[in-house]
Amino acid sequence: MPAHFRSALLVSVTCWLLAPHVISGQRRPAEDASHRKTVGTKKNKSSGTFILVGAGDIAACDSLEGAEATAKLIDGIPGEVFAAGDLAYENGTAEEFKNCYDKTWGRFKNRTHPAPGNHEFYGSKDGSPYFDYWGAQAGEREKGYYSFDLGSWHVVALNTNCAARTSDSHRKIHMAIWMKNAGYGNSSSAREVAATVRSVSLLRTA
Repeated sequence: MPAHFRSALLVSVTCWLLAPHVISGQRRPAEDASHRKTVGTKKNKSSGTFILVGAGDIAACDSLEGAEATAKLIDGIPGEVFAAGDLAYENGTAEEFKNCYDKTWGRFKNRTHPAPGNHEFYGSKDGSPYFDYWGAQAGEREKGYYSFDLGSWHVVALNTNCAARTSDSHRKIHMAIWMKNAGYGNSSSAREVAATVRSVSLLRTA
């Protein structure tokens, strides 16, 4: 996609996604702790709510205008940030993460919860620059899925990429088993959000 069209699309899609999500409800049942994170969430003191804000398709190295514009929006929004895939165009290389993503959205890194997109695997067979950049924030290397509590909501970050070539079927099977064993989407009292590449979905709310 040409850079000027991508930048315009990024701004419009991000403005739609940047609507704050109010977090409240019941905790999820216990799950495999190796994929679960504890976050020190930042509470919006004026409203007493928790906020999750973010976008996907973030930093295009041939034109950082879109990423810079959306970063300015997030500068004024408290809470946790999600980054829903395709974070550093075109190939998700270490240089693109350093020179493009980090220069724009990198200032939110300590409060960001990433999910990988297909572009994270274009420059390497296993998405290693993505995992190197994020470290433990991205979940286990070559898996890239995890979950965390935000207030009394439970947020699930999934790796749904066909481009993740290394042990792709094996990873998807284990991710499905992990979700089934934890009971995601099956409890009428649960409040859940799932983040995948380019999307954030409400799984269930009481």
